Parts: sequence; structure tokens; C-alpha cells
Amino acid sequence: MLRKLIRWARITKAGTDAEQFPVQQVEYMGKVADSLMVFPYGMHGNVPADSLGLMFAVGGNPENRATIGFAPQHRPTLEEGEVAFYHPLLPNLIIKLQASGEMLIQSDLKINIVAPETEFTGIVKANGKVIDDTHQHSQANDSDGDSQVNINGVL
Repeated sequence: MLRKLIRWARITKAGTDAEQFPVQQVEYMGKVADSLMVFPYGMHGNVPADSLGLMFAVGGNPENRATIGFAPQHRPTLEEGEVAFYHPLLPNLIIKLQASGEMLIQSDLKINIVAPETEFTGIVKANGKVIDDTHQHSQANDSDGDSQVNINGVL
């Protein structure tokens, strides 16, 4: 009975976010069909074509398909007990929870953090340039009452 509930599938077409649920085209046992793509809570992806999937016949109904996509051939090397969040198509974009207890964020691409405020607690080290290109401080009038121009950079 289980062999009819769980099957290997190959993702054959990228999905769109135009529908209520994430659906992608899959191929299994010589058939092509749409399948609901399943991700852990709070995560979402658009699995590229030729990726592998584990497909389930939900409720025993072969027409009610749900697939968990994965890319076993594009994964980071991990030590025992380590966990990683990574981009299968960009091998140098990894967030790794290391066995040592440290967290490694590795990228050879630019990383953008967009937030109204960012707070760091602890020691902050920078190996390289720290560039402040938009930060300004306004100054009060001097002792003669003359207005002062804004100061650029960190003080």
C-alpha cells in the first residue's frame, strides 16, 4: 500500500506565485501532472526543473498530489550534527549552524539587510572597510548664533 502513497518525482517546470497555493509540474512513472509543493512553515521556494521530489498521494488519492522538492546533488558539506540553510543553485550562499556552536553566514555575493533599525549586542568586528555613505549629524548653532552645516560620517 505504501508504494502507491509515496513516489519519486522529477520537477519539470517552475511554479508561479499567481495561484493560492504553490503548484509545480512534476513527472512520475511516465506521467506529467501538477502537484502542490510543500515546505516547512515559514519557508517557500520555487524548485527548479530537473530537481528531485518526494511525492505523496494525500489521503490515498493519486490525484491529490503533494511534493517535497529537494536537490541532493547541490548541498553543502556538513559535519555530524550540523544544519544548513542554503541556496541549491548558489553554492557559496550558506547559513550554517556548526557543530562547534558557531553560526557561519557565507556568501560571495552582496548581503543586504533592510530594516528601520539594526541592533548588535556584543563585540562587532569588521575586517575591511566600513563605509558610511548617507549618515549625517546636524549641529546646533554655534556660540555666535551662526548656523552650522551637517556633519557627514560617524562621530
